[in-house]
Amino acid sequence: MVCKTMTPNQLTLGFDTHLDIHVAVLLNGVGKLISRKEFPVCHDGYNLMLKWSLSFGRLTSAGLECTGTYGAGFTRTVKSCLVFNKDK
Repeated sequence: MVCKTMTPNQLTLGFDTHLDIHVAVLLNGVGKLISRKEFPVCHDGYNLMLKWSLSFGRLTSAGLECTGTYGAGFTRTVKSCLVFNKDK
């Protein structure tokens, strides 16, 4: 098994999907919460979330819940990021 060493300046976007809002968190490379914010479920909301997350630095990974249902639209939006798919 290969383990990747994370540094504090690497950012991971965590994304919890819901019907009316999506909740995003940013963690640094050692797991410290950097920020948390809610966004509307629409194309503009997805773009706002990306803009918000990138304002803190470079994303190295993203974890999304339910990429096949409520998170499908955002999954398409962040397809250029490294995404771990965690469906329920």
